Amino acid sequence: MNNHIDKQQICIIGVGLIGGSIALSIKETFSEYDIVGIDTELAYIHEAISLGVIDWGTVDLNQGVENADIIIIATPVKVTEQVIQKLCKIDLKETCIVTDVGSTKDNIYDMANCFRDKNVSFIGGHPMAGSERSGVKAANRRLFENAYYVLTPSDWATEQDIETLKHVLESTKAEIIVMPAKTHDQVVGAISHLPHIVASALVNLIREKKDNPYYTALAAGGFRDITRIASANVDMWRDITVSNRESILELLNDWERHIAEIKEAIEINDIKGIEDFFQTAKNYRDDLPIRQQSLIHQAYQINVDVPDHPGVIGNIASVLGRGGVNIRNIYITHNRERGEGAMRLTFTTRELQKQAYDTLTTAGYTVQLED
Repeated sequence: MNNHIDKQQICIIGVGLIGGSIALSIKETFSEYDIVGIDTELAYIHEAISLGVIDWGTVDLNQGVENADIIIIATPVKVTEQVIQKLCKIDLKETCIVTDVGSTKDNIYDMANCFRDKNVSFIGGHPMAGSERSGVKAANRRLFENAYYVLTPSDWATEQDIETLKHVLESTKAEIIVMPAKTHDQVVGAISHLPHIVASALVNLIREKKDNPYYTALAAGGFRDITRIASANVDMWRDITVSNRESILELLNDWERHIAEIKEAIEINDIKGIEDFFQTAKNYRDDLPIRQQSLIHQAYQINVDVPDHPGVIGNIASVLGRGGVNIRNIYITHNRERGEGAMRLTFTTRELQKQAYDTLTTAGYTVQLED
């Protein structure tokens, strides 16, 4: 029940990982806002309240948004479109600002045109960070720290409203970038959506050769690394691909052109062309900035060059344990195609990755950091 109607209200629709993390960031920074949660089940609301993520909540959309100054729709893309349709039938505050967290923007921007006549500002949003965990229990006020948070304002959103939303979202400690919705979809299509398609295509290529067990056995090295994102949520990526259809099709045409060029170079044994293909890619990849957060969930890994014998895992774990380093995952790789060690360790943060590197190096182990 709402007992704080005298305070400004920020309404979070969808109190899960993303919505909950934004809520925690705002609560830590701004005491003047009342954080209202809306979700499909009362159990979700009660859990979010008990964890201190929201101040109060409801499953009734009308009740939750009636006094909202800012509404943040933190749901999957297809659900967001449905929520916008419902919001457009509700009498919102004329000064209300509506935003979302979807990874595609142009379709949502078109859907949000219904706010234009209601004098309600719509400013699309996309926090470019995430986690393999889900649900409000996984919410973390530092989830978006150092990540890019893209805003795509509608053409009727005022500069004041844009600045207001930016000010609130700066509590996430993300780097706020403003760009047109169509530009956003083209960029994330290239750096995120196309890579997922390519990774999945590579996996399907190897799957077709499953009658030969060597493909599966030897795919545990570099192949597994570059196709890691193919293990992402299928429903989410189906909806993203459909929502960003136009940009993805254009990018696939560009991709086919690049594949055709290297294919031709191989066919005619163009040594210089083949070298240039790899060299230009290497140069650009090496110059890319390293950020602590990204749209694709990162795996912070090190490779330890150790002999494969009984007790080695326990020894490594003991050294790191004494150093206060928590390991997320350990696996032994028998594929040393890049000269890496037999043991690969994964950590939840870059800080733990670096701490593990320093601890094991000091203990005399040969360790390689993965970018």
